Amino acid sequence: MALYEAIRYYFTEVKRVPFTGIIFPSCATEGIGLNTALVPPAVDNCLDPKQVVMYLFILDRSNNEYNSMPCSDLVDVIDGNFNITNYINN
Repeated sequence: MALYEAIRYYFTEVKRVPFTGIIFPSCATEGIGLNTALVPPAVDNCLDPKQVVMYLFILDRSNNEYNSMPCSDLVDVIDGNFNITNYINN
């Protein structure tokens, strides 16, 4: 949380640009996965999803590239709400 707040402060107060979110290594996957965090105004003002799915991004250490694959069902967004189903954590 402290790093998130430091980055948010840097972008909004120092750079004076909108802070919409960050991508950061996942400690749950020992740094080989990625997490994405979007701030609520970025989602509310920039996104109007009809469907949502979770993706898993894993670092391929042989070529230092991230590969992605869906790790949940594709679900409909109804009145701004959704429930992720069949989540798989590899």
